[in-house]
Amino acid sequence: MSTNGRGSSEQSLGELVSGMTSNVSALVRLEVELAKSELQAQLKQGAAGGGMAVVAAALSALAVILLSVAAAFGIATWLPVWAGFLIVGGVYLIIAVILLLVGIRRMKRVKGPLRAQASVEETKTMLAARAVQRADAKAADLSVPELLEQRAEQERIQAAQAAAREAARTPSTAG
Repeated sequence: MSTNGRGSSEQSLGELVSGMTSNVSALVRLEVELAKSELQAQLKQGAAGGGMAVVAAALSALAVILLSVAAAFGIATWLPVWAGFLIVGGVYLIIAVILLLVGIRRMKRVKGPLRAQASVEETKTMLAARAVQRADAKAADLSVPELLEQRAEQERIQAAQAAAREAARTPSTAG
């Protein structure tokens, strides 16, 4: 009869190991998905900031051209036409500065996959705790499930002892 019990125990342990392996694999896969999702959102935000910087650069180039033409007309003719070119060039330059500042602010917000990093740290902590359990089990010459069962049994005994002490402290109201 102990052979059947032992066979089912070994099978159960194998199933536990298999389940743990598939759970860790699924956890890693989900963490990679989380990181990809966060990076995509961050890349979109960074791309918008970069796009604004490109527009700012193009407007700055246009402003330089317009300001150059205005300066040339102003020097050459001393007519009021140059003032119009100067105003338009100045407006483009102001727009370019505003877009550049907004783009820089958006690009500074890109920080990476924070939730995925936290999840990886949590997984590392859990795996480290699991390694400690394996080391404790090995030191006690037990398997991890046996060690966990032994600890659970000790906790049940301690809980029963605590309940007995509490029951001994309170007077019985039964008649």
